[in-house]
Amino acid sequence: YMNRVRELEPAALTCFDFRTGAALIKTLREGDWEAYRPTDAMLAINKKLMALHSVTPGEIERIQAKGVVVQFHTINKREQMVELLDMGADAILTDRPDRLLRLLDRHPASR
Repeated sequence: YMNRVRELEPAALTCFDFRTGAALIKTLREGDWEAYRPTDAMLAINKKLMALHSVTPGEIERIQAKGVVVQFHTINKREQMVELLDMGADAILTDRPDRLLRLLDRHPASR
């Protein structure tokens, strides 16, 4: 479906899927990262996938430097929210927006 959306509306802001996300990580680690142009606007990732693929905070920073928004989901624990805000998360999807809002009001790294 994502390929069809890209065909119909190339300017649509899309999210990396498993295939394009894997290509992003592979290029970051093994390819020509300088020449790489992101295929999508957002990388949505959870803590489990981040650990499974050994994605580091430094890699997240490099991905963001390419203009890709990095969103973490579904984060409900305060400690994980703080950790991700410290890491520079662009967005956090949560079932506890009240908790996240309190943290954003006080967190120096929040944007």
